[in-house]
Amino acid sequence: MKHFISNHFLRHYARLTRDHQLDPYVLLHDIGISRKVLDQEYSVLPLEQFVRLLALTRAEPKGKSIVLLLAQQQDMSVFGPLIPKLQECHNIQALLIVLQLYIQSIIPGLTIHQQQHLDNFMVSFTHEEHQVINNVAFCEYALSFSFHLLQQLIPIPLQFRSVFFPTAEPAHSFVSHYQQLFHCPIAFNQRQLALCFHPDILTLPVQNITQPLIDRLSSQPTKIEDIVRQIEELISLGLSSGNVSIEAISQGIGLHPRKLQRLLRSESLNFSQILNRVRRQHAQQYLTQTQFDISSIAYMVGYQNLATFSRECQKWFGMSPSNVRHTTTNDLSK
Repeated sequence: MKHFISNHFLRHYARLTRDHQLDPYVLLHDIGISRKVLDQEYSVLPLEQFVRLLALTRAEPKGKSIVLLLAQQQDMSVFGPLIPKLQECHNIQALLIVLQLYIQSIIPGLTIHQQQHLDNFMVSFTHEEHQVINNVAFCEYALSFSFHLLQQLIPIPLQFRSVFFPTAEPAHSFVSHYQQLFHCPIAFNQRQLALCFHPDILTLPVQNITQPLIDRLSSQPTKIEDIVRQIEELISLGLSSGNVSIEAISQGIGLHPRKLQRLLRSESLNFSQILNRVRRQHAQQYLTQTQFDISSIAYMVGYQNLATFSRECQKWFGMSPSNVRHTTTNDLSK
């Protein structure tokens, strides 16, 4: 199956490339990606193109560190829908299980394995597409993203014992970028992509793990347009996992559900309208721009069965999902 990824993961790409004196639109053009990927609120692109873009950017003399930086730019608000599950975690092992499922749900085709030995605990990453997991840029992105996520949510300094890359060792001058990030030995030409810890960390207790996240979310701007944008982002990330209730999303932006409902009502909006709009946008993108089968798309936009999804498509587009698939985006927008 061909995998697609949300343009959410390129949110800071334009800024980072310009900060390094690179033109993001030239790089996109060289890969055959429309500049709309950076400009649209919601879009998808083939994972293969996403990886090629990372690799092309990394190959630029001024762009070698951009992939590592991009992975660390995810705002904490993307973890908002995890708050109910995180509050149930009482030790690091339970936390890692929640984070494992979360990462797998937002990076398509990725599988994370946890392996425990007497003196070592390993979190390893594999991907359905062999060329993806053996691409050095993707390896950097996956490990940097995971490291950033762990550092944001684990309330104690987390020490790695080692980091394994399945790719060849880069120039000696660039290895320092890895060491500055991970603060541990780096091994190359390994059998897998992995982070290694001492197993003792698994039983370490975690208390009030969500409080820093809640505090951060509560301090965000309260302009209604910003709130609506945050709601749409969190719905986009949570659709396939089902974390799109008003309770989950309101926690994700640091507001009580009733307060969120009042704010939306003051602008003649309601949560159901926003959820329906985002589902429609996702459905349109997946049906017209991907090769996912229709049953999978129904699940990806939050429906448990094809019949319900088909009824919604009839309301949105005046036609069945299979007919939408053969209709251009411009025709649907008329």
